Amino acid sequence: MGMDLQALFSTDERPDPGEVLAGRGWNVRREPTNEITAGYGRALPGLGERFAELGCMITAFREK
Repeated sequence: MGMDLQALFSTDERPDPGEVLAGRGWNVRREPTNEITAGYGRALPGLGERFAELGCMITAFREK
């Protein structure tokens, strides 16, 4: 492809976005990705399903 693919990814430690938002007054909800997709009647076939098992989605809201 003519590019260094590893340069596209950072291995640096990053703060957890849910913790950052909660620390700034946001109400945070974390849900497993596979549960969200199942709730919408959707499947993530193949590799997508495997990644969904490892990850989660964060929703956050802040009251006025």
